[in-house]
Amino acid sequence: MSAETDAHVLEFAAKADSSTPRKEAILVVGYDGSPPSQQALEKAAELLESRNGWLEVVFVAHSPTPAPFAPEAVAELRQIFDEESAELEARAGSLLIHQQRHWRFQRRDGGVAGQLLAVADELQRRYGQTKDIGIVVGAAAHRLHHVAGAVAVSLARAGRFPLVVVPAAECTAAAPS
Repeated sequence: MSAETDAHVLEFAAKADSSTPRKEAILVVGYDGSPPSQQALEKAAELLESRNGWLEVVFVAHSPTPAPFAPEAVAELRQIFDEESAELEARAGSLLIHQQRHWRFQRRDGGVAGQLLAVADELQRRYGQTKDIGIVVGAAAHRLHHVAGAVAVSLARAGRFPLVVVPAAECTAAAPS
């Protein structure tokens, strides 16, 4: 992250000593149930501890390449994504159960970065300058993702919203000898 991005995140997340009322914050969180996305969800909730606002938890279903599918296959894929979405919503709820924080869950279809930006754009249009909107994602789990276009890289390149990329937790297991 650049110094400018760091400053923007700090401005977004921490103005606790400011005497002027702060706007409510809405954090769009990319969540797919993976450890990095769970860490992102936990960090987003932590960032809102001293602010009014809510979490917009977003699961983006990865549809296969646009090949012609039989209608039955499309229906089956939708059912699978619906079931996965319901499971992820329940898991997010169990992670946030101890938070005194309002949150909403939604499923989107398409590219992850594009859909997270679309949610943030929709919220920006709906609330204008009355809310601070940011995006929180987990860091790429694999080094290849850093090179091949990870979600965080695409979001950073877009540069339209404050972005928090939560680093992967340190591995505590001993390496095999």
